[in-house]
Amino acid sequence: MPKSGEVWCEGARIFLNPHAACFDLHVARRLLNFAIEFTPQYGDSFIEYLRLQMLVHAPEARTPFPTRAPHPAPSPHPNPQPYPPHPNPSPKP
Repeated sequence: MPKSGEVWCEGARIFLNPHAACFDLHVARRLLNFAIEFTPQYGDSFIEYLRLQMLVHAPEARTPFPTRAPHPAPSPHPNPQPYPPHPNPSPKP
């Protein structure tokens, strides 16, 4: 059994991803507990544990991001010029 908290934490990150097919909060909790037990000085494990708690207590955070709606067609502009004319045109030499 690996005794490196960094390895256990990286494993937990895989299971904490709500967009992954292997998303499993129970497995992530178990791996983070190993990470904290074996390497308590590794701060990332505690940060990931906070993320785990947010996912457990905020189910809406688990849903995938909504897809973007297509952009509407541009509305016709009353001025056909791409840019308005400069208010103070410089005299031509």
